[in-house]
Amino acid sequence: MDGSFEVEGRLYISIAEVKNEVQVKILMTIL
Repeated sequence: MDGSFEVEGRLYISIAEVKNEVQVKILMTIL
């Protein structure tokens, strides 16, 4: 349980980082 939860946590964090980068790029292109 702990191992799979840790992997999902890291995956979620990586996805959140990608979304943040995309949002920043969109804001930069708008501005």
